[in-house]
Amino acid sequence: MEKEIERDLLDGISNASGKTTLNQLFKMHMELKNDLRATTRENYNRMWHNTVEASAIGKKKISDIKQVHVKAFYADCVKTGLKRNTIKLIHNLIFSSFEVHIPFMFRSL
Repeated sequence: MEKEIERDLLDGISNASGKTTLNQLFKMHMELKNDLRATTRENYNRMWHNTVEASAIGKKKISDIKQVHVKAFYADCVKTGLKRNTIKLIHNLIFSSFEVHIPFMFRSL
C-alpha cells in the first residue's frame, strides 16, 4: 500500500480528492495528457475556460459532484445557447478527467 501511494505521489497523482475541485482535476488531466497537439490542447483549455471554469460545477469539489449537478450544468449550457456538439465536447472533457483520475483517488486501502 505504501509503495502504491509513493508511486502515485511520484507520478503527480494526488490522493487528496476531498479537496480537489473539478477545475483542478481538469488541469491535472491536461498536464498528464501528452498525446494532444498544441492546437487541440489550446482549444480544450479555451473551451474549459469559457464554459466550465467560472461555473458552480467547476469550483465544486469533485467529491461533492453528483449527477444532478452535471445535469443542471448542461441545462445551463443549453439556456445560454450552446450548440449540441459544444456540449458534447464539454461532456467529454469533464468525464475524461474523471475517468483518468478517479480510480487513483478512490483506490480502496
